[in-house]
Amino acid sequence: MSGYQLTRRVLDLDLPAYPGLTVQARSISMGQVLDLSPSIEARIFGPAIAPENLPHLEKVLAAFAAALVGWNLTEDGAPVDADADGLRALDPDLFRTLVLAWIDAMVQVPRPLVPPSAGGEQSEEQSIPMDVS
Repeated sequence: MSGYQLTRRVLDLDLPAYPGLTVQARSISMGQVLDLSPSIEARIFGPAIAPENLPHLEKVLAAFAAALVGWNLTEDGAPVDADADGLRALDPDLFRTLVLAWIDAMVQVPRPLVPPSAGGEQSEEQSIPMDVS
């Protein structure tokens, strides 16, 4: 039996608070999600980061940096690298928004690509009465 090549999805992050910003990141494995969950839940995105949570923040930053495909982010007209250094240069609110959008994109059911059919008109064949004897 030949093998099936596993490919990670490339996710377009939903960022309504940042119109015009486009960010793409890869999905990660279920094992990585489970390993990362305690760090996401460690209150690393609160108003203040407790010193004991800094390792959790580093873990989240490293995981997101590894998954980051690219973005159109610039600062003072210069592109910001889509890597760990670029993430470290971000405003904490933007970093938080990106990570949470990434997680949401991985766990949500993908949206339909096209809107469902409007139905159209009923076919004549369906309206012909049928006698069953």
